[in-house]
Amino acid sequence: MTDAKTDRPTDSARLEEVSLSLQNLSFCESNASSVSDWVANLPLTNINETASQLRNATSELAQLNLEGGAKYGCLEAVRPALHYVCSRLDRSRSADLDSRELLENLCTGYKGVIQTLMPGSEKQKSADREVLSKGLHRLLSDMSRILLRALQNYTQPPQNFWWELNELFRLAEAMELTQFRMDDDENHAGQALTIEETYIRSLLLVTCKANQLQKSDINIIFSALELWAEHVVLSHDIKDALLTVDLLANRGPAYQASKSDKGELRALRTEVLAYEIEAYLKNVSTNISIPDTLSDSLLEHLIAAWTLVQERNFGRQRSDASLRFCAGLSAAHFFLSGGVDFTAQLSSPDALLRREVNPFLDVTYGNADERRDSDDPWSQTGDGGIKIPENPNVEAPEMILLEQNRVERPAVVYEHLEARAVDTSPSGYQIQWLDDGSQKMIVGDLIALREEKDQRWCIAVIRWMSNDRGITRMGVQLLAPKAIPVAVRTIQKKGGPSDYARGLLLPELRALKQEATLITPKVPFATGHKVHVHRQGLQTTAQLLKTKEKTESFNQFTFRMLDGYLET
Repeated sequence: MTDAKTDRPTDSARLEEVSLSLQNLSFCESNASSVSDWVANLPLTNINETASQLRNATSELAQLNLEGGAKYGCLEAVRPALHYVCSRLDRSRSADLDSRELLENLCTGYKGVIQTLMPGSEKQKSADREVLSKGLHRLLSDMSRILLRALQNYTQPPQNFWWELNELFRLAEAMELTQFRMDDDENHAGQALTIEETYIRSLLLVTCKANQLQKSDINIIFSALELWAEHVVLSHDIKDALLTVDLLANRGPAYQASKSDKGELRALRTEVLAYEIEAYLKNVSTNISIPDTLSDSLLEHLIAAWTLVQERNFGRQRSDASLRFCAGLSAAHFFLSGGVDFTAQLSSPDALLRREVNPFLDVTYGNADERRDSDDPWSQTGDGGIKIPENPNVEAPEMILLEQNRVERPAVVYEHLEARAVDTSPSGYQIQWLDDGSQKMIVGDLIALREEKDQRWCIAVIRWMSNDRGITRMGVQLLAPKAIPVAVRTIQKKGGPSDYARGLLLPELRALKQEATLITPKVPFATGHKVHVHRQGLQTTAQLLKTKEKTESFNQFTFRMLDGYLET
């Protein structure tokens, strides 16, 4: 329990009491060897069935009333398979279970181990200090993975997550176990961490401003923190500390502790780590390892998160304006085109022929998730739920154009969402809406939005997201107050030009010294490519120059015209 006003635990608060009401397991004998044999026979090729069996097994293990060391051995036997299944569930859109549920069951099991071995328990006399240390280490490690998944989904961790995590570290401090070091096969770098470093890893993860990052970037940072946690210090001296954590609070680290804080504060000293990363970017010798997976822009983001708090470039004003927005390049192109189907905008004979012989051009996708990820109907393959028709009669291609009874496929239908602006600034909006889960958006997605009384669609990019109890908030940065929908394709040296894809031309804004740019899908466009840009029957040639923005969803390039011109 916590005090709602202070966010601190009440006097009676302890780690969540685990019910140890089960005497035997239903799926095997209650020992590590039997559990290992059971795990070896799991149907790993059927991920949903395996996940279901693991959920039931870990639920029983959590409630199993068994001596601490024996119970720890059973949990260790099931842990590798559980983490493997969790990684598969994270990648599967059709998974029946959430990986967080499995991890929470596993963590409850380790809580039970600690509960039986803690000083003051009924079984204190048989307590094994090493097993208690290992249980604490495993629990802190697997709770960090629950936090990782919450941040990747822009949601909050479980209700009492921080209270329990902080209390576990406080327990480790009291028992002088913070420097207990242990290997973990689930860590990518293969580096054994101490209990303190494992705890610090969670603190660093939650302070890296994950709501401004893409899911893959958060995962990369989580792996790198294995190597960096030893370069960060938890100190009792909080003077001039940028980040502090209160071990008696149900919250993570906070910037610049208040003088009124009277809890058990620890300073999280990240300055050395930030300076070492900055030295690496300046090609100066450093004492830390930087994985190749970390881009320079991601490292710069981490430096900003772990050093001085940056002030906003623009002030924000409260707002309650009604907005409409759509996510993804395809949807933005559709609404900017006034609802005109993309294929209807390609008026050349070549495009019309391709439309006749390629049935993928007019596909109605089954749900919003599939629509969101599609930059082009013809980029979809047969494994995406689209029925592949029989090949046309290639011996007489001219007859294809004469088929009058050909079944017409309905055009793609795109959705827009209703939202409200929480606040505004010259550079963007903070908006919120009731999220029913139908739209799967991530940081870095392109969106088009407009205020209810304005018919013009602005182009923006999602910079951060958060989801709390069905209400999604996101901060969006405006890229341009208007855009021109175009079709764009690369000019290949061999084999002729590629198929047209949707693109957006963002006109020059001289008042802001912002040059014209071109937004394209993520692939195959790259700096240096020559492209055809098609608009209302007019085709011009341009060369892509500098990459101004690059996300998992789109590219934004500066360009120069090689022939012709485009209306701006």
